[in-house]
Amino acid sequence: MVLFVFLACVAQAQITNIVSVDSSLVVNQLYAGALQATNFSTDSISASPWTGVRLGGRATYAISPKWKAQSFFVLDQNSSNESGTIQSFVVLTQVTDKLLVSNGFGPQVGTFLHRPLPPTAFGQFEPWTKAQVPGGGFVSRVSYQFEKFGLQSSVRYAENPEYHFGFTTKKLQASGWYQENGVWGGAVSFSGDRLFTTTLVNQSHIGQFFVISFGEKLKNLKWYGDIGYSHEFDEVSRAETGILKSFSIHGYPLSGLFGCGYSYEQRAVRGYLMINLSD
Repeated sequence: MVLFVFLACVAQAQITNIVSVDSSLVVNQLYAGALQATNFSTDSISASPWTGVRLGGRATYAISPKWKAQSFFVLDQNSSNESGTIQSFVVLTQVTDKLLVSNGFGPQVGTFLHRPLPPTAFGQFEPWTKAQVPGGGFVSRVSYQFEKFGLQSSVRYAENPEYHFGFTTKKLQASGWYQENGVWGGAVSFSGDRLFTTTLVNQSHIGQFFVISFGEKLKNLKWYGDIGYSHEFDEVSRAETGILKSFSIHGYPLSGLFGCGYSYEQRAVRGYLMINLSD
Protein backbone atom coordinates (compact mmCIF):
# COMPACT_ATOMS: atom_id res chain seq x y z
CA MET A 1 0.00 0.00 0.00
CA VAL A 2 2.86 2.40 0.80
CA LEU A 3 4.39 1.69 -2.61
CA PHE A 4 1.03 2.20 -4.35
CA VAL A 5 0.51 5.58 -2.69
CA PHE A 6 4.06 6.66 -3.55
CA LEU A 7 3.61 5.65 -7.20
CA ALA A 8 0.28 7.47 -7.39
CA CYS A 9 1.85 10.67 -6.07
CA VAL A 10 4.82 10.78 -8.46
CA ALA A 11 3.54 8.92 -11.51
CA GLN A 12 3.15 12.11 -13.55
CA ALA A 13 6.22 13.94 -12.16
CA GLN A 14 9.88 14.07 -13.11
CA ILE A 15 11.77 11.72 -10.82
CA THR A 16 15.41 12.46 -11.64
CA ASN A 17 17.46 15.66 -11.45
CA ILE A 18 14.80 17.76 -9.74
CA VAL A 19 16.41 21.17 -9.14
CA SER A 20 15.60 23.45 -6.20
CA VAL A 21 14.46 27.05 -6.76
CA ASP A 22 17.95 28.48 -6.15
CA SER A 23 19.56 25.64 -8.20
CA SER A 24 21.89 24.72 -5.33
CA LEU A 25 20.27 21.37 -4.57
CA VAL A 26 19.51 18.59 -7.03
CA VAL A 27 17.40 15.56 -6.17
CA ASN A 28 19.31 13.19 -8.41
CA GLN A 29 16.84 10.38 -8.01
CA LEU A 30 13.66 9.24 -6.32
CA TYR A 31 13.23 5.49 -6.21
CA ALA A 32 10.36 3.13 -5.49
CA GLY A 33 10.45 -0.50 -6.49
CA ALA A 34 8.79 -3.81 -5.76
CA LEU A 35 10.49 -7.16 -6.38
CA GLN A 36 8.63 -10.47 -6.32
CA ALA A 37 10.28 -13.90 -6.48
CA THR A 38 8.50 -17.26 -6.48
CA ASN A 39 10.45 -20.47 -5.87
CA PHE A 40 9.07 -23.67 -7.38
CA SER A 41 10.83 -26.55 -5.64
CA THR A 42 12.21 -29.35 -7.83
CA ASP A 43 12.39 -31.72 -4.82
CA SER A 44 8.72 -31.50 -3.88
CA ILE A 45 5.42 -30.15 -5.15
CA SER A 46 5.58 -26.81 -3.41
CA ALA A 47 6.08 -23.11 -4.06
CA SER A 48 7.27 -20.30 -1.80
CA PRO A 49 6.64 -16.64 -2.74
CA TRP A 50 8.64 -13.65 -1.53
CA THR A 51 8.08 -9.91 -2.06
CA GLY A 52 10.28 -6.95 -1.19
CA VAL A 53 9.62 -3.21 -1.40
CA ARG A 54 12.30 -0.49 -1.49
CA LEU A 55 11.86 3.30 -1.22
CA GLY A 56 14.73 5.74 -1.48
CA GLY A 57 16.28 8.88 -2.83
CA ARG A 58 19.57 10.60 -3.64
CA ALA A 59 20.45 14.30 -3.58
CA THR A 60 23.43 16.63 -4.05
CA TYR A 61 23.85 20.09 -2.49
CA ALA A 62 26.40 22.47 -4.05
CA ILE A 63 27.99 24.32 -1.14
CA SER A 64 30.42 26.12 -3.48
CA PRO A 65 31.98 25.42 -6.89
CA LYS A 66 34.50 23.08 -5.24
CA TRP A 67 32.45 21.68 -2.36
CA LYS A 68 29.36 19.46 -2.52
CA ALA A 69 27.42 17.41 0.01
CA GLN A 70 25.89 14.20 -1.31
CA SER A 71 23.48 11.83 0.40
CA PHE A 72 21.22 8.88 -0.31
CA PHE A 73 18.92 6.61 1.68
CA VAL A 74 16.78 3.53 1.16
CA LEU A 75 14.18 1.76 3.26
CA ASP A 76 13.53 -1.96 2.70
CA GLN A 77 10.56 -4.06 3.79
CA ASN A 78 9.80 -7.61 2.70
CA SER A 79 7.30 -10.40 3.24
CA SER A 80 9.72 -12.21 5.60
CA ASN A 81 9.00 -9.39 8.09
CA GLU A 82 12.54 -8.09 7.66
CA SER A 83 13.23 -4.38 7.32
CA GLY A 84 16.32 -2.25 7.11
CA THR A 85 17.88 0.99 5.95
CA ILE A 86 20.98 1.96 3.97
CA GLN A 87 22.23 5.52 3.98
CA SER A 88 25.17 7.71 3.06
CA PHE A 89 26.29 11.29 3.66
CA VAL A 90 29.60 12.52 2.26
CA VAL A 91 31.31 15.82 1.45
CA LEU A 92 32.96 15.97 -1.98
CA THR A 93 35.93 18.27 -2.57
CA GLN A 94 36.92 18.93 -6.19
CA VAL A 95 40.55 19.85 -5.46
CA THR A 96 41.42 20.10 -9.17
CA ASP A 97 39.70 19.11 -12.39
CA LYS A 98 41.19 15.63 -12.00
CA LEU A 99 41.43 15.18 -8.22
CA LEU A 100 38.33 14.43 -6.14
CA VAL A 101 38.29 13.79 -2.38
CA SER A 102 35.30 12.35 -0.51
CA ASN A 103 34.92 12.24 3.29
CA GLY A 104 32.02 10.96 5.37
CA PHE A 105 29.77 7.94 5.75
CA GLY A 106 29.74 6.42 2.28
CA PRO A 107 31.13 3.84 -0.15
CA GLN A 108 34.66 2.50 -0.25
CA VAL A 109 36.48 2.17 -3.58
CA GLY A 110 35.40 -1.44 -4.11
CA THR A 111 31.81 -0.58 -3.22
CA PHE A 112 31.83 2.43 -5.53
CA LEU A 113 33.31 0.56 -8.51
CA HIS A 114 31.45 -2.76 -8.40
CA ARG A 115 28.21 -2.43 -6.47
CA PRO A 116 25.14 -0.57 -7.81
CA LEU A 117 23.67 2.42 -5.98
CA PRO A 118 21.09 1.25 -3.40
CA PRO A 119 18.29 3.63 -4.57
CA THR A 120 18.20 2.00 -8.03
CA ALA A 121 16.63 -1.07 -9.59
CA PHE A 122 20.07 -2.71 -9.89
CA GLY A 123 20.68 -1.96 -6.21
CA GLN A 124 17.46 -3.68 -5.19
CA PHE A 125 18.13 -6.65 -7.50
CA GLU A 126 21.81 -6.92 -6.51
CA PRO A 127 23.39 -10.31 -7.34
CA TRP A 128 25.22 -12.44 -4.78
CA THR A 129 28.68 -11.91 -6.32
CA LYS A 130 28.49 -8.12 -6.16
CA ALA A 131 27.09 -8.24 -2.62
CA GLN A 132 30.32 -9.94 -1.43
CA VAL A 133 32.26 -6.71 -2.06
CA PRO A 134 32.57 -4.88 1.30
CA GLY A 135 30.01 -2.14 1.89
CA GLY A 136 30.51 1.41 3.09
CA GLY A 137 31.28 3.07 6.40
CA PHE A 138 33.14 6.09 7.75
CA VAL A 139 35.42 6.50 4.75
CA SER A 140 37.91 8.86 3.13
CA ARG A 141 38.17 8.27 -0.63
CA VAL A 142 40.52 9.88 -3.18
CA SER A 143 40.10 9.67 -6.98
CA TYR A 144 42.49 10.96 -9.65
CA GLN A 145 41.46 10.85 -13.31
CA PHE A 146 44.16 10.68 -15.96
CA GLU A 147 43.39 11.02 -19.67
CA LYS A 148 42.56 7.35 -20.28
CA PHE A 149 42.38 5.80 -16.81
CA GLY A 150 41.67 6.61 -13.19
CA LEU A 151 43.17 5.67 -9.83
CA GLN A 152 41.30 5.49 -6.53
CA SER A 153 42.12 4.71 -2.92
CA SER A 154 40.16 4.76 0.30
CA VAL A 155 40.39 3.92 3.98
CA ARG A 156 37.51 2.93 6.25
CA TYR A 157 38.02 4.09 9.81
CA ALA A 158 37.09 1.33 12.27
CA GLU A 159 38.54 -0.91 14.96
CA ASN A 160 40.09 -2.88 12.09
CA PRO A 161 40.76 -0.30 9.34
CA GLU A 162 40.11 -1.39 5.76
CA TYR A 163 42.12 -0.17 2.76
CA HIS A 164 40.91 -0.16 -0.86
CA PHE A 165 42.69 0.56 -4.13
CA GLY A 166 41.14 0.83 -7.59
CA PHE A 167 41.94 1.20 -11.28
CA THR A 168 39.41 2.19 -13.94
CA THR A 169 39.21 2.60 -17.70
CA LYS A 170 36.21 3.25 -19.92
CA LYS A 171 35.07 -0.40 -19.76
CA LEU A 172 37.12 -1.98 -16.96
CA GLN A 173 37.00 -1.47 -13.20
CA ALA A 174 39.39 -3.32 -10.87
CA SER A 175 39.91 -3.06 -7.12
CA GLY A 176 41.51 -4.79 -4.19
CA TRP A 177 41.07 -4.45 -0.43
CA TYR A 178 42.67 -5.50 2.82
CA GLN A 179 41.50 -5.27 6.42
CA GLU A 180 43.90 -5.39 9.36
CA ASN A 181 42.14 -8.46 10.81
CA GLY A 182 43.11 -10.48 7.71
CA VAL A 183 40.04 -9.96 5.53
CA TRP A 184 41.10 -9.43 1.90
CA GLY A 185 39.71 -9.57 -1.61
CA GLY A 186 39.60 -8.18 -5.10
CA ALA A 187 37.16 -7.77 -7.96
CA VAL A 188 37.20 -6.96 -11.68
CA SER A 189 34.16 -5.67 -13.57
CA PHE A 190 33.79 -5.30 -17.34
CA SER A 191 31.07 -3.26 -19.04
CA GLY A 192 30.75 -3.87 -22.78
CA ASP A 193 28.04 -3.30 -25.36
CA ARG A 194 26.47 -6.72 -24.79
CA LEU A 195 28.49 -8.27 -21.95
CA PHE A 196 28.62 -7.21 -18.30
CA THR A 197 30.66 -9.23 -15.80
CA THR A 198 32.06 -9.09 -12.27
CA THR A 199 34.64 -11.58 -11.01
CA LEU A 200 35.43 -11.68 -7.28
CA VAL A 201 37.99 -13.44 -5.10
CA ASN A 202 38.24 -13.05 -1.33
CA GLN A 203 39.51 -14.97 1.70
CA SER A 204 36.65 -17.49 1.50
CA HIS A 205 34.95 -17.36 -1.92
CA ILE A 206 35.29 -17.09 -5.66
CA GLY A 207 32.34 -15.44 -7.42
CA GLN A 208 31.31 -14.80 -11.01
CA PHE A 209 28.36 -12.73 -12.24
CA PHE A 210 27.53 -12.05 -15.87
CA VAL A 211 24.76 -10.61 -18.04
CA ILE A 212 24.70 -11.12 -21.80
CA SER A 213 22.26 -8.96 -23.77
CA PHE A 214 20.83 -10.43 -26.99
CA GLY A 215 19.85 -7.02 -28.35
CA GLU A 216 16.71 -5.58 -29.89
CA LYS A 217 16.27 -8.39 -32.41
CA LEU A 218 15.54 -10.75 -29.52
CA LYS A 219 13.38 -8.20 -27.68
CA ASN A 220 16.16 -7.17 -25.27
CA LEU A 221 16.31 -10.57 -23.59
CA LYS A 222 19.27 -11.09 -21.26
CA TRP A 223 20.99 -14.25 -20.05
CA TYR A 224 22.35 -13.94 -16.53
CA GLY A 225 24.42 -16.12 -14.24
CA ASP A 226 25.56 -15.75 -10.64
CA ILE A 227 27.97 -18.39 -9.31
CA GLY A 228 29.82 -18.58 -6.02
CA TYR A 229 32.22 -21.26 -4.77
CA SER A 230 33.60 -21.52 -1.23
CA HIS A 231 37.23 -22.60 -1.38
CA GLU A 232 37.20 -22.49 2.42
CA PHE A 233 34.57 -25.26 2.73
CA ASP A 234 34.88 -26.75 -0.79
CA GLU A 235 31.22 -26.26 -1.69
CA VAL A 236 28.99 -24.31 -4.05
CA SER A 237 27.51 -21.36 -2.15
CA ARG A 238 25.58 -19.82 -5.02
CA ALA A 239 24.62 -21.01 -8.51
CA GLU A 240 21.77 -19.46 -10.49
CA THR A 241 21.21 -18.84 -14.17
CA GLY A 242 18.25 -17.78 -16.28
CA ILE A 243 16.68 -15.30 -18.66
CA LEU A 244 15.54 -11.74 -17.92
CA LYS A 245 13.29 -9.49 -19.98
CA SER A 246 13.46 -5.75 -19.31
CA PHE A 247 10.47 -3.57 -20.11
CA SER A 248 9.07 -0.05 -19.79
CA ILE A 249 5.44 1.08 -19.64
CA HIS A 250 4.36 3.71 -22.19
CA GLY A 251 2.88 6.87 -20.71
CA TYR A 252 4.15 6.18 -17.19
CA PRO A 253 7.59 6.56 -15.56
CA LEU A 254 7.68 2.83 -14.82
CA SER A 255 9.96 0.02 -15.92
CA GLY A 256 10.93 -3.39 -14.68
CA LEU A 257 12.12 -6.94 -15.21
CA PHE A 258 10.38 -10.23 -15.87
CA GLY A 259 12.49 -13.34 -15.51
CA CYS A 260 12.90 -17.02 -14.85
CA GLY A 261 15.92 -18.98 -13.66
CA TYR A 262 17.14 -22.05 -11.82
CA SER A 263 18.80 -21.88 -8.40
CA TYR A 264 21.09 -24.83 -7.65
CA GLU A 265 21.52 -24.13 -3.94
CA GLN A 266 17.74 -23.77 -3.40
CA ARG A 267 16.85 -26.60 -5.79
CA ALA A 268 14.16 -24.41 -7.28
CA VAL A 269 12.97 -22.77 -10.46
CA ARG A 270 12.64 -19.04 -9.68
CA GLY A 271 10.19 -16.63 -11.29
CA TYR A 272 10.82 -12.87 -10.99
CA LEU A 273 8.75 -9.74 -11.47
CA MET A 274 10.12 -6.29 -10.66
CA ILE A 275 8.47 -2.91 -11.21
CA ASN A 276 10.12 0.39 -10.34
CA LEU A 277 10.10 4.11 -11.10
CA SER A 278 12.12 5.25 -14.10
CA ASP A 279 12.63 8.34 -16.26
